[in-house]
Amino acid sequence: MCLVKLYFVDEKRKIQKDLQIPEYTDPKHDPMIPFTILLEHGLKIYKIYNGYWYWGRPTPKEIRQAFRNISKKVRPDWDLSDPDLKEKWDENEKRFFYPYKK
Repeated sequence: MCLVKLYFVDEKRKIQKDLQIPEYTDPKHDPMIPFTILLEHGLKIYKIYNGYWYWGRPTPKEIRQAFRNISKKVRPDWDLSDPDLKEKWDENEKRFFYPYKK
């Protein structure tokens, strides 16, 4: 899993219009409201933060906690204290464990 921060140029404001995120308090410069969008597996939106100024942006702690929750969904070996998982390991069923899935 990785965090990718994208910055893009939208001179014609196509994305701004498609996502309906104009910054309406500055009609002269027509900027966009900055959003942080966290995606989970399959590019499904997990959470959207309104990044307006500083108080709307996610903190590193919030991003870390969100990625922890996303990881729990896709990693069957997340909780190694699970007795069923320990049994699978003892039975040499490595497909449930990263990086031994192969």
